[in-house]
Amino acid sequence: MNYRTFAAPILSLALAVQAHAQFSDAVSTEFLQQSATEQQIRDRLNQVRDLSFQRTELSSVAEFFRANGVPVRFDVSSLDDYGIALDTPITFQESGIRLRDGLTLLLQPLDLVWTIDHGRVIVSAEDYLDSRLLTKVYDVRHLVDLVPMPQYDGFGTPLAGATYQYDFDSLLDVIMSSIEPESWDEVGGYAAIRPYWTRRMRVIVVSQSYPAHEKIEELLFKLGKVGGFKPLPDSLPFGRSPGFFSVESLTTVASPPQSTLRSSKLRSSNSLATP
Repeated sequence: MNYRTFAAPILSLALAVQAHAQFSDAVSTEFLQQSATEQQIRDRLNQVRDLSFQRTELSSVAEFFRANGVPVRFDVSSLDDYGIALDTPITFQESGIRLRDGLTLLLQPLDLVWTIDHGRVIVSAEDYLDSRLLTKVYDVRHLVDLVPMPQYDGFGTPLAGATYQYDFDSLLDVIMSSIEPESWDEVGGYAAIRPYWTRRMRVIVVSQSYPAHEKIEELLFKLGKVGGFKPLPDSLPFGRSPGFFSVESLTTVASPPQSTLRSSKLRSSNSLATP
């Protein structure tokens, strides 16, 4: 056997695997660094301060936030398009307010908003948010249940038993109707939300502005609190056996699983206001 014939491909494969591993490690490290930076900014935005601005220039307001560890930057091009200069006077006064809430409120009269992007708090015109969307993945195993789907034969006669599929629709409806309703692509907006599932995960992938993501996180937390944060089983047995049968990628059973809070009842829950 000519071992040299096999040595070159094996060496190439080993180098490729090593390069892929190094690339994956670099991507993972960069992602973790970005996540840590974002969390630091969020913590600083949660600081409580007394805000007092009397006809203070917008640029000086930003300096105040930077002095408190919040790296505020302006999307100058978007401000220019709306005729907003950095020397625009700001008058705002509030005691004992979180920096994030104060920044939101003092920007509202100018129709400006903020988001976190690349380790900075970016202030821009609201219409420019679609160019600074963040994509996040949310684990919703504890909120998405299996619901029965009636089956019929070719003559419209109900078949015995029922198939079950994941009910993402109820959860998506709650999110899109209660958080920035006009921003979603289904009504011509810039944001998007899609479900994704496998045998072991149920997630939603959301592309939205940073403030909207914060509202989504809060809503999902409240919904999870109502249900006791009890995730449903990661997966159900696939294949055919008494009481089980498969339909495409979803396993269906003769009786639905039980959960503390079924996603199909989210709309009727009156406990969402509970902190």
